[in-house]
Amino acid sequence: MAERPRMSGLFDRWSLSIALFFVSIKLLQYLRRLGLRPRQDGFRRSTRAFLRVQESHPCMPVFGLRAAGPKTTRKAPNDLSIGDCVVARLQEFLASRPDMRKCLRWGRFQTKIVERTALDVVQADVDASGSLVEIRPYLDPRVPLDVEQDYSAAARRALLRAFNEMRLQSDKQRPVELQHELLRQVRAIAGTSRADQRSVLELADRFSSAIWVYLETLPISHAHAGKPDPHARIQPPAFRERLGPGPGGFVVTARILPDGKAVDLWFHYSHSLFDGVPFAEMLLDLEKEWGVVAPLVLPAPEPAAAPRPQVLCSGPGVDVESWVLADWLDFAPLLSRRNQLEARLAERLKGERISTVGLLVWGLAQHDVCRDLKFTVVLDMPAAGKRGRSLGIAPIRPSVFFDDHDPDGAFVAFNSELLRRIRATRERRSESYEMVESIALLPASLYPLALRLFGAGIRECVGTIGISIIRESPVVIAAQTDIHIDGFLGIGGFDLPDEDGGLVGVVAVKGPPSKIDSYLDALRAWVA
Repeated sequence: MAERPRMSGLFDRWSLSIALFFVSIKLLQYLRRLGLRPRQDGFRRSTRAFLRVQESHPCMPVFGLRAAGPKTTRKAPNDLSIGDCVVARLQEFLASRPDMRKCLRWGRFQTKIVERTALDVVQADVDASGSLVEIRPYLDPRVPLDVEQDYSAAARRALLRAFNEMRLQSDKQRPVELQHELLRQVRAIAGTSRADQRSVLELADRFSSAIWVYLETLPISHAHAGKPDPHARIQPPAFRERLGPGPGGFVVTARILPDGKAVDLWFHYSHSLFDGVPFAEMLLDLEKEWGVVAPLVLPAPEPAAAPRPQVLCSGPGVDVESWVLADWLDFAPLLSRRNQLEARLAERLKGERISTVGLLVWGLAQHDVCRDLKFTVVLDMPAAGKRGRSLGIAPIRPSVFFDDHDPDGAFVAFNSELLRRIRATRERRSESYEMVESIALLPASLYPLALRLFGAGIRECVGTIGISIIRESPVVIAAQTDIHIDGFLGIGGFDLPDEDGGLVGVVAVKGPPSKIDSYLDALRAWVA
């Protein structure tokens, strides 16, 4: 019989709040041993309660896709026709994906995952303030409207008014309040019967449950031979002005390149429906199907003093705003250092490899800004038994391993323990997996209360800063939750070409605006 995880191993420090949380987890663990099991994967259940705000939605892009299909002819030299083509092709691709059969229904305390009845897409236009000015629906042709007259104009006007009325509401409540406001707007339509109002509301609900797409055109850069500025291509979208109604599951920002032949697509998606690696794999399929005609080539890594613009991630009504900045680094020195360390410490490592993510976390912890933090290492967890593929976490505080008298031994001990936690989590038998599955026994309505009562204990277990590496994606803007108050680092593949013929990797640092520059500086110093 496999040894049961020791839950005390999650805690490096103790306080009254942490002790109370530990006792609560032990009680829930005891219920699980009696046979009580959550019906849904623990991580998936927690995402439905905790990951409902803008900063908790990850984002990944695909760069330089062919905008027009092989059978498409561009009849008019304007962005609108190319935009229509991009949206129509995107709808066709998404409709072919089994991954897209789910959408969300919002409640006061959690989201519910439901079957998607149609794969509709809405092209949305906003003004500089983020107010919605127009929506253009592309309804799924496989699910025709079962009505005798066209209610589209009335449904669009009602949804537009409701969206603008609610767009400054907090993220957790906006989708719920929007549905109430939408009902009020429809009932206020003069000269309509109850049957007409039902038809308008059903159609407006299809629009709000659709995938929303925002179109942009990248400007020409004279400094880059008339091509778009690579800094502009790598800049994350304006998340605060690119909101969706909520149920659809994600929002796409489509950036059309100046010549109209290629498009960059940024997908801002809900973690309740998708995990990072499977979503990145879907985008690789999209890349293969459409073809890449304008690959992203970045400038050589710039000096640390170079300005790095921050983009606001969080929605309205938050206590501490979350921002993101992206930069690209040459990871070759870090990978070379790992190989050298493996050779030099071979006897002490006893056959174990040095984890790349572990080496990054260890290096960050050497800097004052991260020295005392506990990190959440995010893992892709394979399907097992009746549970599908999911995410797991391996929390660790590097500073508890520090030893000035034997720094090599300290690093080896840290690396060995992190690898143990990663293996155990992927095998669904770690302390962190047991904790997440135990918390999943609680009703979702108690999650906010649990965070208020046991916030210190939860953060002591999970960590307050996260790191996620997804090599399948060029850029990873990771999810930041109410637990990760210190931020989150997302890192994509290390193989993007630069203008000097080298290879680089993009780092996206998300978190409080007062900290993210310091995190990036620490990472740049360690990687170099």
